[in-house]
Order: sequence, then structure tokens, then C-alpha cells
Amino acid sequence: MTDLTTTLIDAPGAAALRSQGLPNSAGPGGNGVTGAGPCRIVDPTFPDHRIPMHLVVAYQDAAHRLAVVQIWESVFGYKTAHTSPSLSIDKKLEVQDGLFFVALAGPDTVVGTVMAGYDGHRGWLYSLAVHPLHRHRGYGTALVEHAERALVRQGCVKINLQIMDGNERVAAFYESLGYAVEPRLSMAKSIACNIEMA
Repeated sequence: MTDLTTTLIDAPGAAALRSQGLPNSAGPGGNGVTGAGPCRIVDPTFPDHRIPMHLVVAYQDAAHRLAVVQIWESVFGYKTAHTSPSLSIDKKLEVQDGLFFVALAGPDTVVGTVMAGYDGHRGWLYSLAVHPLHRHRGYGTALVEHAERALVRQGCVKINLQIMDGNERVAAFYESLGYAVEPRLSMAKSIACNIEMA
């Protein structure tokens, strides 16, 4: 199975993996699927994924923070204090769960992000974002699949996500990755004492 720290994706697949010293689950005669039974996860290094080469790596604060903040401000247009990019990053780093990833186009260019969370039963995906100039190139799929593998490895039995009102068109993207709309009413409560007001 591909290492959870770095996912390498390209058209030829196996050759690039060997050059990076990463395992190729597709292998000779392989089918690009790792695991067995209900935990089978499609391996995006398999050659059928014809997308440009790029990397999904663990978030590193010193190297990635500025670009992540810029992408989130561009994509999400935050309007409330509890969704401040800097606050969200700080809170995520405090829990040290290793479930924050970025997609790179080249060695230093951050073009996408995803956060995942796990409570011991269900997992969640948050803050999936791809820079507008780099969309429709496979980065979103790569980020979701990388986060899924990390959650599956921890024993997660179900992965949830929420789509903001007004962004319903993205549902088709998630459906293509196996997600389905469920009859739920989402409720939330902000904890003011833990929100750093600007």
C-alpha cells in the first residue's frame, strides 16, 4: 500500500514510484486496488488515473501556511471568526493527529488542501480546496483518496462531510468518489471562549 505520508500520482505510475523509492501496489499484474473486502481503496498510482504528476504530502507549517491561508481565503471567503484560516490551522496542529495534507504542483507550490478528523468511529473530511488555476487536474480526487487511506488505516468505519449551502454543485464530485447524500439535519454551536477574536 502507498505510504500515508506521501502519495505520488502520474500517468505511467510504477516508474515514477520506483524513482521516488515508493511502493507500487499495482505491481506486476496488479489492479491498482489495495486492501480487501469493504476496505478496498483505489490506489491513485495505478496507471488508469491519467492525471499530471503531483504529490500529496503531510502539511508542514513553516513551508505551507502562507499558501494554505491564501487558498482558503480565495476558495472559501471566510466571514466568521471561528473559520479564520490561521485559527483553523493552529487548532488542527494542536491535536497532532497527522490528518492535514496539501497537494503540490512541483516541489514548492501548494495548490490544494484537505483536513480529516477521526473520533474513533467516524471520520470527517474538511477544508478540501484546490486553487482555481489548478482545478480539473485530479488534485481534488488525490487529496480525498489520500485522506481516506489515512482514516481507513486508523480503523474508521464511515467518512462524513458537509457541503455548504450554495455549493451543491460539488455533490457530483463527491458522488463520483462513492459518497451519498443522507437525510440529516446539521446543527452546530460555536464555543466563543475558544475563538480568538481579531
